[in-house]
This record gives sequence, C-alpha cells and structure tokens, in this order.
Amino acid sequence: MIIQAGWSKSFTVNDANSKEVLYLAEFHPFGWFCPEPLGARGGFILHNGVTRKDPVLAATGDVTIFEQRVNPFSNESKILLPPLAKKDNVKASTTVGETETMVGRCTANNGVAFRFSIEVGRNMRREKLEWRSAGKGGDGRVAWGLMRLPSASRRIPPEGEVIAKLSWLPASIINVVNPMSTKPIFTLQLMNSLESGLLGERCVLTVVMSALRLWHLRIKGKDKRSYIRIRDNSQGR
Repeated sequence: MIIQAGWSKSFTVNDANSKEVLYLAEFHPFGWFCPEPLGARGGFILHNGVTRKDPVLAATGDVTIFEQRVNPFSNESKILLPPLAKKDNVKASTTVGETETMVGRCTANNGVAFRFSIEVGRNMRREKLEWRSAGKGGDGRVAWGLMRLPSASRRIPPEGEVIAKLSWLPASIINVVNPMSTKPIFTLQLMNSLESGLLGERCVLTVVMSALRLWHLRIKGKDKRSYIRIRDNSQGR
C-alpha cells in the first residue's frame, strides 16, 4: 500500500500496484473538533470507502483529549475498531468502539519498539505484534518492521515472524513545486502470514491503523528513543 497526503487533512490508502484509492483517512491535529469516535483527540479516522460520507471503519489517536497537557511524554496510542461478533452467525455491530492500546518502549541496541495485541485467524486468538525500528536505509528513509511475536501454540520462529514493513518516502521535487498535489508519505508492505490472509482482515485493519499512528507519532517526535526514555524514567522504569 501507498499512503498519500492531500489537501485539507485528507489521506488516502492506495494499492501500490494499480494506484487505486482504497480508503480515505481523515487526519485531525490535537484540539481540532472532529466526528466521533475521536472527538477533540488528535489522530486518524478511516472511512470504509473513499469519501467522508462513507461509514467509519476504524480510528486511532491520543489516549485522552487532555493527554498533551496532563502527560506530554505519554507514548500510548488507542486503536478503535468495530466490536467482535459475540455469537456464530451473528454480525458484529458496525459502531467503532473496541479499543486496543499500542505502547512504545526502548529496546536493546538503541532500538525502539511499539507493541499491541489483536485477534488473528479464524479462532480470533489474541497475539502480540511489535513494530521495531530498522534504522536508516541508504536513501535516508526510516523503516519499521512488524514482528509477530513467538507463541507456545504457534509455529513461529523464536525470533518472530516479519509480517509487514513500513518505509517513509522523501518528498519529491514535483510535490515541492506544486504543494496542492497529493504527496506519497509512506509505503506499507504486507508480508508472509499477513499478506496471505492467514491472520485475517481484522489484523490487517489494525496494522494499517498502527502504521498511520506511527506517522502521527513521528511528526510529533514521539517515535524517538530519547523521547520514550524520558517517559520511562519519569515512571521509574
């Protein structure tokens, strides 16, 4: 997928091969009024279509409205999803409200990781996934790799399984000359069990939202190791 930024805070999720626009994601800075489920919280609202009139599919953003004032070094994020169906043959509600939490932490070798959990596969088993910083590539892009963490009941290698890769894209000369044109922001590549569909649509949706949230954290400087260390030190970690 290629995520592009347009005018008036509109982002689109596009197919990398066909260039087809798949979904519209509205970006709202902190303190701006926006529709539910975010309200005044900063973040993204993803529509199940390409217009603002299409139903809300998911959202992601700050934990609370006053996060920036109460806890400016918080690195927790909320991912809001449709609730799961409670019984077989019963459709789940389309109202977005199910909440997952993504939390950043420092890792060994001066690394940074953001971890969250989500239901995967037909049995909707909860598994832990983790975005890990992959350093800077030769072209200056900062890449993240998404790991499916090992589980005792799954045949996952001890080091985990790479199921997605996220790379920032540099601004092109065309975009600089014409600021009204859409700007490719990053690519999101699904891999292995995520690409094959084994982990299910709910997992793919959550991964897309977590990638959008990482971009939001990046523009606020909250994806930096130095920033996360301040938060950890303030909590005695």
